[in-house]
Amino acid sequence: MKFSWIGGATWLLELGAFRVLGDPVFAQTLTLPAGESIRVNPLPATNVSSVDTICVSCLRPDHFDSTSATHVDETTRVVCPQAEADEITASGFDNVEALAWFAQVTLEKNGETLVITAVPAISRSGDDNGYFFEHNAGDARVTAYCTGDALWSDEIRHIQQELGYSNLLIQHVGAELDASGGLTSPSGKEAMQFVYRMQPNAIAAVHHSTFSHYTEPFQQFRDPISRTIYDRRLRVLAEGESFTK
Repeated sequence: MKFSWIGGATWLLELGAFRVLGDPVFAQTLTLPAGESIRVNPLPATNVSSVDTICVSCLRPDHFDSTSATHVDETTRVVCPQAEADEITASGFDNVEALAWFAQVTLEKNGETLVITAVPAISRSGDDNGYFFEHNAGDARVTAYCTGDALWSDEIRHIQQELGYSNLLIQHVGAELDASGGLTSPSGKEAMQFVYRMQPNAIAAVHHSTFSHYTEPFQQFRDPISRTIYDRRLRVLAEGESFTK
């Protein structure tokens, strides 16, 4: 398993023969309801031209770039929330599949399988998709869970009960706020509840630092995790960096 953080909510996960791209954003400036958000750290040079699947959690500007089809093969399979398939198709992708919560797609390659399950990612911004991945190659099984902007709820307990623990936790942080000051993505404190529930062997934090609207310092997640058994499991990455497990 290899994980690469491209920046913001964008990542690349390689599980055996499969390459999965999450929430593709390549823009330098985002137009948000509260105004423009600028890419603070440069977009790294990452090869995303040959991925098997793109997983989109939502269509907010820091999760999906409408020009993505110019960066990635437009015939690549895209999975997304049910309400957003038409807009993604309109952006230039030819193979878009909307997944309801707990619906699955299964990919097969070189005798390996990758099952992708859409899971609830509920926040004040809407009902998005998170994604749970199960890779099987012979007797080896590896799992990964991307939270999306989900805030903690009983739905997260249900994900773990239905699908099991995750070897890799791709945890969104950043503590975005709406106009009333309510969280629309997890704070560091909120994210710790996902860690305790999923008991991952490795943790990759995304959705922080890259853009100017991510105002909570990453240290707000790193500090509480440093006081737990998960300290050495947190992989602290800069944009463009990877780790292999």
